[in-house]
Amino acid sequence: MIILSTSEPQAMCYIETSNLDGETNLKIRQGLTQTSSLQSRDELMKVSGKIECEGPNRHLYDFTGNLRIDGQSPVPVGPDQILLRGAQIRNTQWVLGIVVYTGHDTKLMQNSTKAPLKRSNVEKVTNMQILILFCILLVMALVSSVGALLWNRAHGQDIWYFGSTDFFEAYLQIAERTIDIVNKTREGFVCSGRDPKITWPT
Repeated sequence: MIILSTSEPQAMCYIETSNLDGETNLKIRQGLTQTSSLQSRDELMKVSGKIECEGPNRHLYDFTGNLRIDGQSPVPVGPDQILLRGAQIRNTQWVLGIVVYTGHDTKLMQNSTKAPLKRSNVEKVTNMQILILFCILLVMALVSSVGALLWNRAHGQDIWYFGSTDFFEAYLQIAERTIDIVNKTREGFVCSGRDPKITWPT
């Protein structure tokens, strides 16, 4: 927001920008001398003109623009005449101004970014190993299924080395053993990236 006038002399106001840059000391902002005499909304409504300024950006301490009031020469507007969203007014009763940026165009929103996802290197390596082992298990299951289908077509359901055990039950036993082997392998990979003093699982 561009400051036009305030309750203080010479259109000055004090602000705190702890929400923007973490600084708790008060900063001084001063409105334009050409508009400091406008002390009410009715007086502001009688003024006409236009504002020329830069587009929305994320630079907190930069602003370039001009205020063109009808019948007067253009007045430059800089960062000292700007109240940013998130700043808190201190020791000043009121401030009159013109809003320039709103919503996601404000400098506060331009600087707001999504918090980065923090993961340790061990977690990244473990996730990659689990993904690789899952793909290996998926390939093994696919190959086993195709092999079982071809075997059943060639030899039927009679599997002599399983005895009288049902084929589906035998497949579950093999899958159980395979999953145990995969888990042991994963634990070995994880322990290999840790301190050598850590004992391996038994």
